[in-house]
Amino acid sequence: MGSERAIRILVADDEPLYLRTTGALLRKEGFECVCVANGELALSELNAQPFDLILSDLNMPGNFQLELLKQGRESWPRVPLIVITGVPSLPTAIESLRLGIADYLLKPVKYGDLLASIRRVLATSAHGRSDLADQAEMHPDDQEDASGPNVFHDVIGESPCMLEIFDVVSRVARTNASVLITGESGTGKEVLARSLHAASRRASHRLQIIDCTAIPETLFESVLFGHRKGSFTGAVNDQNGLLGMSDQGTVFFDEIGELPTELQAKLLRVIQEQTYTPVGMQVPIQIDTRFVCATNRDLEMEVNARRFRRDLFYRLAVVHIELPPLRERQGDVRLLADHFLKLLRPAGSKITGFTEAVLESFERYSWPGNIRELRNVVERGLVLTRGEQIDVADLPHSFQKSVSIEHAIAGDSGRGELGQVEPEQATLHAVMEGAEMRYLRMLLEEQQGNVSQAAVQAGMSRQGLHKLLKKHGINAAEFRK
Repeated sequence: MGSERAIRILVADDEPLYLRTTGALLRKEGFECVCVANGELALSELNAQPFDLILSDLNMPGNFQLELLKQGRESWPRVPLIVITGVPSLPTAIESLRLGIADYLLKPVKYGDLLASIRRVLATSAHGRSDLADQAEMHPDDQEDASGPNVFHDVIGESPCMLEIFDVVSRVARTNASVLITGESGTGKEVLARSLHAASRRASHRLQIIDCTAIPETLFESVLFGHRKGSFTGAVNDQNGLLGMSDQGTVFFDEIGELPTELQAKLLRVIQEQTYTPVGMQVPIQIDTRFVCATNRDLEMEVNARRFRRDLFYRLAVVHIELPPLRERQGDVRLLADHFLKLLRPAGSKITGFTEAVLESFERYSWPGNIRELRNVVERGLVLTRGEQIDVADLPHSFQKSVSIEHAIAGDSGRGELGQVEPEQATLHAVMEGAEMRYLRMLLEEQQGNVSQAAVQAGMSRQGLHKLLKKHGINAAEFRK
């Protein structure tokens, strides 16, 4: 994609008002939009010019039999496709997922939700501007940093804990061993899974990503294993499942801890025997697939609570990689901030970097949202700054407030009961741990022990906050009034 043009979106829908409104709103966001009223016109436009994203109605002329979806995935497999429908059905949902659509939205969809989906898909697709970072869009002084000893494929870091992970991944990548990746939300588990696949002997085959939180439990078995015609009401055709599509490649189960209990036993059999049986079929199908899974849950705790099968846990965790939170990756924050600056900086931008005050605040902050939060903060700074360097005033107010609070607490020697550690008396790690404990206690005190509200304010998942509280031995009940 050339650096001279904006991201181009093809919008296909047979409702004139929706088509005009959506096109106008997306153009206001800086996208180029071509709007068509049916599937035939959409295919014609795709043949005539390149697009970075397809936004398509499911039920319209030229797509009643999913013609646009099927031809689009076959002829333009690298262009992500978002489906919007007002008439959802089990067969079309399954077929859409099988075809590898990026998102499946139901009408009426809020514009904010649609825009969030578009940005998320563009950010994670091969054609998304923020992920391309190709030579045409990089500043000349960025190009020499595209690879190096601190980069393992797309994973970046030079802290001792990350270098150790790079070593483990490089050794396990060329094996067929199942890998379990754990860590808090936002630590980069999917990025590591992609890097592991890219370094494997299966790199030329498909990496099939299955988000266990995105597929309804009632559809899971059909989506995963496929089904045969007539196996249930609405099954009018044979459908291959996502597992079948991953043959010879890698299948990545994101948030494996959410997998329904009934399916855990079936997945165990698939891993053990490398076979699966579609719904409505008696004869199993042989596959050759490597399994990589990720979760932010403590699976051993889930096993002890009998919510996750112990035998499946051992099968998945042949190699267990624990991604550290960003606050424990000493030295990586500046490296990652610089990486995101180069990745997200618009072509032709005069922004050269961050002020020293920003970099110092980055290093002081505990980053409860981890790498994902850092990326969002950098992106916000790029959008708002008027100078050549991003300054503290360009960062989100919530970030500025949190940094100020953490810094104030860390400098208040009168709050020793909150875990105050004097810098001259301890290692940097001890000081950071003390600041983290004080921040958590302050958060719970402000929210009167409500963990859900505290997690929202901290910008992290409830499970992630619980894990931190357990780490520091903090009981939320003590703060309830």
